Amino acid sequence: MAGQRGCGKTTTARVVAGLVGAKGHDIDEIDAASSSGVDRVRALIDQSNLSPLESNAKVFILDECHMLSKAASNALLKSLEEPSANVYWILCTTEIGKIIPTILSRAVRYTFQRVNAPTLKAHIKNIADKEGFSPSDAILDLAVVKSGGSVRDVVKNIENICNSGYVSDVNEATKLLAGADDEFINSIVSALLNRNIFYIIDSASLISANNYNYASILEGVRDKVRGLFLFMLRSGRSD
Repeated sequence: MAGQRGCGKTTTARVVAGLVGAKGHDIDEIDAASSSGVDRVRALIDQSNLSPLESNAKVFILDECHMLSKAASNALLKSLEEPSANVYWILCTTEIGKIIPTILSRAVRYTFQRVNAPTLKAHIKNIADKEGFSPSDAILDLAVVKSGGSVRDVVKNIENICNSGYVSDVNEATKLLAGADDEFINSIVSALLNRNIFYIIDSASLISANNYNYASILEGVRDKVRGLFLFMLRSGRSD
């Protein structure tokens, strides 16, 4: 299962585990980012050869499986190609390009897309209503835009906004979510284009001093630069 963060891969894997009849201790969820070594994978393979404890099936969910070492990935090949009876392996990743080809050739691939804006907006409006909050349409739109199509992120965004009390103040909500407004992000983009290294260093210091969200600001800069280059390509400009 491949797709961006927060689009439902691991949640879907848990649902599938239940559908094939696994439950309780027969569902083993492993974070490959912190358990990437070959010894851990070999232990899982040995475990997969044992009979289920509480149900009729065993399911192993490898989250962020692209983080597995090469040796661990190779050790997994035989079990993926010829799994024990009633054993299912579900691999989840945000970076399908890092999965070795021999694993891809042995797996059925499902690609998860970003959730569209209307669906996300309706989802968080429903959550806010149930919690007794009444965010404006502009706030809902902001939470959706900043989520990048991620269900987990859009829920986190609306929770942060509602808890802060900025249910109708778009400017303050923007600062809360991004750690900086568009003007600050535009100034960083301008400095990059003009190779103003001193301003970029000053900006980094400001981000750190104010405990801003680095990831959100970098995403904002990335989106601005991408939009700028797309505009240049479409307009035929190179300046």
